[in-house]
Amino acid sequence: MPLTIIDNFLNSLEALPITDRYLIAFSGGIDSVVLLQLLVKLRGQVSAEILAVHVDHGIHPDSANWANWCQCLCNSMDISFINKRISIAAKKGESLEAEARIGRYTALSEEMEDGDIVLTAHHQND
Repeated sequence: MPLTIIDNFLNSLEALPITDRYLIAFSGGIDSVVLLQLLVKLRGQVSAEILAVHVDHGIHPDSANWANWCQCLCNSMDISFINKRISIAAKKGESLEAEARIGRYTALSEEMEDGDIVLTAHHQND
């Protein structure tokens, strides 16, 4: 019998070092929502705490609404949630997207504790 997506995901988690906490880079997009849902389905088999970290760059006018939606979704799944609001500006010769990426990495690293594992989700064309 072929393994299910959940079985494959659990096998992938079990191949990682043991941790007390998974930090999810949670944009609220379909990729990170599916990742979060997979972890929720595995709650009985994975003992690590799940913390969803959303980084609001403030670039888009609806970014505060997106952050609120992310928090509501996490609340409905009983997942710990942190919204990190950051300010970014493109430096001369740099793209705004590159600065946003650096800001996200910095915001995630600020929430990390020893032994934490950061999980991200990306589709094949990402």
